[in-house]
Amino acid sequence: MMKTTKIVVQKLRLHLVYNCDSGITPTDAQKIADERVYFMQILLRLQVKNKTIPEFEIYLEEFLSMFEEPLKWEFLDRPLRSYTNQFKNYKSAIDALFNELRGTFGVHHTLVSKCFLRHVVMTKNFGSLAVMAFASKLRSALIKLTYLSAACATVQFKDARNETWFEDQIVEDVTLIATHVSQYLNNSLVRRLIHY
Repeated sequence: MMKTTKIVVQKLRLHLVYNCDSGITPTDAQKIADERVYFMQILLRLQVKNKTIPEFEIYLEEFLSMFEEPLKWEFLDRPLRSYTNQFKNYKSAIDALFNELRGTFGVHHTLVSKCFLRHVVMTKNFGSLAVMAFASKLRSALIKLTYLSAACATVQFKDARNETWFEDQIVEDVTLIATHVSQYLNNSLVRRLIHY
């Protein structure tokens, strides 16, 4: 169990610290806002029976990751089957659109951002309450993980010195994660507000 908690902490450190820089810049925020409007225009062209538009931010990052260059409005004029086919709901329409973009026009899907925090900020549409709810859940998970790691160290190590060394490593990693996540989210939200 102790090895598992260490691996979890290492994975969190990778995806929440090392793969994330200092946050979304004002230029990034403007580009995301522009691309969001563009993506909404594309969604409105889809023929969907259930007209309830989903929280499409969950699809936005994947959509943007398909293109290396910024999108141009002429893209809306491309003859896509997805624009003329009938769909039951937006989920099936978006799936068909993405599949068509990957196949017909040679658009390749790249991995969604390696930085999970960027993904959180984008899918929450820079909503401070939603982003802070994520931060609160992460904080609770980190506290539980720290407690579990300490309990594992107590059981695993007979020597108090090794136990303390392991606990100190976990606390150091968790502190790094918590501090970086807080700074990243705050910087991203503040930069977004300053830009507008």
